[in-house]
Amino acid sequence: MNIRWILWIIFGIGFLTQNASAEISPLSHSIQWHVPGRVNKVIPWDINQDEKSDLLVFSTMVSDDLIRHTRYLSLFISESGRATGTPDQILPLRDAIAFDVADLNQDNFSDLIFLCKDGIYCLQSESNRIIEEWNLLILTLSVFPGADLSNIIQYPFVADFNGNGTPEIIVPTNDGVRIYQQSDSLYQPIRDCMIRPQYQFLKTDVMDLIIHPPRLVFMDFDGDSRSDLIHLINDRIRIFLNPSIINRQNATLLPDQEIDLGSHRLTYSAVDRVAPVSHQIQMIDLNNDGYTDLVLSQAARSSYINTVSQLHIYLNDQGALASFPDQILTAENYAGEHIVRDLNGDGLQDIILFNLDIGYSTAMRFLLTRKIVHQYDVYLMRDDHTYPSTPDSKHTVKVDPRERPLASVVYALFQVDDFNGDGYHDLLVATDKDTWILYPGRPDGAFYNKDQIKIKAQTAVKRMSTDLNGDRAADLVFWGTDDSEGVLSILLSGKDSAP
Repeated sequence: MNIRWILWIIFGIGFLTQNASAEISPLSHSIQWHVPGRVNKVIPWDINQDEKSDLLVFSTMVSDDLIRHTRYLSLFISESGRATGTPDQILPLRDAIAFDVADLNQDNFSDLIFLCKDGIYCLQSESNRIIEEWNLLILTLSVFPGADLSNIIQYPFVADFNGNGTPEIIVPTNDGVRIYQQSDSLYQPIRDCMIRPQYQFLKTDVMDLIIHPPRLVFMDFDGDSRSDLIHLINDRIRIFLNPSIINRQNATLLPDQEIDLGSHRLTYSAVDRVAPVSHQIQMIDLNNDGYTDLVLSQAARSSYINTVSQLHIYLNDQGALASFPDQILTAENYAGEHIVRDLNGDGLQDIILFNLDIGYSTAMRFLLTRKIVHQYDVYLMRDDHTYPSTPDSKHTVKVDPRERPLASVVYALFQVDDFNGDGYHDLLVATDKDTWILYPGRPDGAFYNKDQIKIKAQTAVKRMSTDLNGDRAADLVFWGTDDSEGVLSILLSGKDSAP
């Protein structure tokens, strides 16, 4: 063989080896970060705008008498070469009930806005820190006097309705929602909307009353490039359109549209009448036409053994919805579990439905193999903005019910994100108590079965995915295990996995 060819072969092997080593290894590096108390919420937040997700961690420390709760907000800055597992900043929280994130002072840094018992407060941020000064914005009594102060919820109450860059603040009251607008550095009430909180009675030895905040969404519903106010209640939506939210000051605003999705009129089995099924509304632009569409997930039993869930899909036609769904997708599970993502990169939102046939065939399969099969059905949206009647692809995963809690066998544990940085969404599925399987995404929206990757991590935990180290590959954050108070377990993807 010619010496020149030998040199070219050696160079080619070295080049391929170098390229292979430069590939991102998904979820291969494990670290732990620690916070005071028990973790109850984790929020990704790029505080310094370096395209790496920083983390806001809300935690609660309970005293020995189980009555007094001390809550903390911890900030982790994702910097290259971070070795420490302790927060960059720890702030004790006031009696905050809910929070939102928005840029109030137009300095290009997001601020933290808190709904407390006596009003609305703001914690401003700068490049790499939160300024520890509670600024009172609005003095008003909260509608939630009996709120559980051992926890805190993320709740939308800041939105820019008039488009001037300074957001309005939406405060729930006893009989509706009051909108405040900034004027001369002060917030003044300008509108009341007919949106009341929901009340729930618990039948205990002592009758307990729980007040739930109204479910609000701020999105452009009618395609005029301005945020509208949308109230979700069970299987109905009430729409307050812009500009009527800002105009007609000092008047009570009634909804411009009220849409009854009608799922509560369906006939269920006797079991479901005893334990009513749930409805969840997801608002997202499915067909990339600039209008907000609806996905209503609902569940019902077809018998005492078999279960069925449905996704009712409503496409927004220039600010109007049809009386009946444009399409219905059905799966065999009780929770209506699904994920909406653009899997093939065509700008249209696709759907993954979780399927679990709880019937005699499943029982026989378990007796023979000691395994239960979870199935994930992929529906890709077509160019005519419809989904196929049968899945474009199906992916089955065998789980071991002996190694997982019963709930995690009946319900799905799966995450969809780009964990290997190739630009395609991957499917991450839990198979037993400490094992996940990663199925890499394909350009056609399906997933590779042969290139699956086994990942060791606990499954009976809360989780979220975000890019912590700026390599454009998603990382995983776990919290909430019984033996990990104050611990964030992190699986990092990337060539250089330091966050």
